[in-house]
Amino acid sequence: MIDTLDADAGLVAAFVESGRVEDFERLVERHQRTVFRVVVSVLGPGRERDAEDVTQDVFVQVYRRIASFERRSRFSTWLYRIAYNRAVDVRRAMRARPDSEALSTDPAAPAASRDVLRSYAVADCLSRLPDTQRTAIHLHYWLGHTVAEIAETLGVQAGTVKAWLFRARRLIARCLASKGVRP
Repeated sequence: MIDTLDADAGLVAAFVESGRVEDFERLVERHQRTVFRVVVSVLGPGRERDAEDVTQDVFVQVYRRIASFERRSRFSTWLYRIAYNRAVDVRRAMRARPDSEALSTDPAAPAASRDVLRSYAVADCLSRLPDTQRTAIHLHYWLGHTVAEIAETLGVQAGTVKAWLFRARRLIARCLASKGVRP
């Protein structure tokens, strides 16, 4: 069985040399799920439609720029970094738009409403995290990626991912406490 790294390198080289669309399509098939996961981890839960659009945009960018890929790193690392950066740009643009809804945190609200408010509080606290920390939290807790997998996906050291997770958990706990939400 051919290692994915070798297969990616071969497909990249074949596509750059010949321009065969089939080679690029195989790269897309191999990596589109992970690219989507990286993008949705940055944009956040509930943004799957936006993540699909960004994922498509990432592959269009890669298609146009693949000849500039210098092969100093693995193709997947280069690709996932492009996906991450594009998703961060889209998230920043989304933040620039004003929110139309404000949430009430009335402690006298019924229990079901408190659960919904608690979910909104968690989502709000997550949205306030730096992009790197929010992405690490999402990949780890929502998508079940290991620290090593996150490090590889984002092109950083495992220790960096551990630090992001530690800091994010601490910031989330403080944010929730400031909102009066207990674990």
